Amino acid sequence: KMGSKYDGVCINDQFIVMTQEKNQFPAICGQNRGKHVYIHVGPQLLDTAATAIIVYRSVDVNRRWKIKISQLECDSPYRAPDGCTQFFSHISGRITSYNWSDNSRKSSQIMSQTTSYCFRHL
Repeated sequence: KMGSKYDGVCINDQFIVMTQEKNQFPAICGQNRGKHVYIHVGPQLLDTAATAIIVYRSVDVNRRWKIKISQLECDSPYRAPDGCTQFFSHISGRITSYNWSDNSRKSSQIMSQTTSYCFRHL
């Protein structure tokens, strides 16, 4: 849970992930419980680092972080195809955008998001 956002603009807080190649993941803010993202890094030794950057401009907002980072082998069946921001392999489920919550009237879709949803063929 990050600081406030208004009309889909991340004003106070941002969570950004960057790699050597480029910024593959758009900045997010707000509530993102249960969300996931795949960050692809290149095969070269210098490409294997990803950096998480947390920016917050307001000190009067409660923040809670619970971030899990997993590194997958290149041949892992759980690895998302290149270009996929999110990857789903369940037979059914629900997909929501970052910062979207059915339980909160304060959630809104974040502006300027380009997310590639991919699905495993069953």
